[in-house]
Amino acid sequence: MAQKIALTRIKFKLIDKFVEQVKIQPIFNAIIIYAKEKARLRKKVSFYSVLVFTSSVFSAISWQISRGIS
Repeated sequence: MAQKIALTRIKFKLIDKFVEQVKIQPIFNAIIIYAKEKARLRKKVSFYSVLVFTSSVFSAISWQISRGIS
């Protein structure tokens, strides 16, 4: 019983040391930047969607050609 208590105290000390080193970064600035970028790109989303789609189709076709699949 005394051994369990000692181990528990050691574990709590380790957890305390770990928690002291963990720093949570504020994300408020990131949210503002994200909102501005989302608003800026809103008009361009269709262009980027098409770009992603054509890139994936091109990659799939290239993969099939390189493997001799038609």
